[in-house]
Amino acid sequence: MSFFLIMITSFSLLKDIRRVFEYHGAEHKTVFTWEAGLPLTVENARPQPRQHPRCGTSFLMVVMLVSIILFSVVAFNALIYNMAVRIALIPVVAGLSYEIIRLSAKKEGGLSSSRAPASGSKTSRRRSPTTCSSKSQSSRSRNP
Repeated sequence: MSFFLIMITSFSLLKDIRRVFEYHGAEHKTVFTWEAGLPLTVENARPQPRQHPRCGTSFLMVVMLVSIILFSVVAFNALIYNMAVRIALIPVVAGLSYEIIRLSAKKEGGLSSSRAPASGSKTSRRRSPTTCSSKSQSSRSRNP
């Protein structure tokens, strides 16, 4: 899991990928706006938080944690048994991870520790995008 966090953090240093992460944060703002029942406008989305509790990246982090815990308990000496059990337990890992994410989204304070691994990397990955529209509007106003 450390490798995953280091990889995501190092990707965020690249200019083009940073822009993708900014749009990821904007998507979260859009989802919050939609869930609040507000019209989907820039003005309504701008004040919304960038970190969504049911983020797909959070889900991947929880899947990794559940996998590490589950597969450290369920282990066999034979490689073929280990592979078979891991493949068979994929739906269990996915289901447990989904329920953890779902419960942590419902209970703000109760299961916030389950969001901690993913939320630590969210700050570097989700910035609000800089809008080009303000630059283009100012240039349009100067050129009649």
